[in-house]
Amino acid sequence: MDVSTNKINDRHYVKSNHIDKTVNLIPRDSDFERIRLHYTNEPSYVNILYNPTTKQYYRLVSHELNSKSFKPSSVIILDESLKSVGEIVLPPKYFIKSAQIFKNGMMVYRYNNLESKLTYDLISTEFKSN
Repeated sequence: MDVSTNKINDRHYVKSNHIDKTVNLIPRDSDFERIRLHYTNEPSYVNILYNPTTKQYYRLVSHELNSKSFKPSSVIILDESLKSVGEIVLPPKYFIKSAQIFKNGMMVYRYNNLESKLTYDLISTEFKSN
């Protein structure tokens, strides 16, 4: 997107290696229960964040609900030209929708059993290819 004109110059399709089916959008006029079930059970592409320090984009992915009632997530790392560099799978203990960019990586909320305490972990977004 050209920020000065708010026009899209090109499209880039970046798919997760961990989503096998087509991700469907839910209609805007859906009732609350349908929306809740959709986002609880279905995979989705959550957000795209930019790290100006590393000049990388991070596409946040919420996977399909697995048999253990966990919804794993991953981060697709993209270079400046929006080419995929790799994908990092996060343990299900993280809530990917809370991710924030910091100089050394991403801060992500970690689930815990304490209502009075919020726990965030700094996750390195450095990807090493094989």
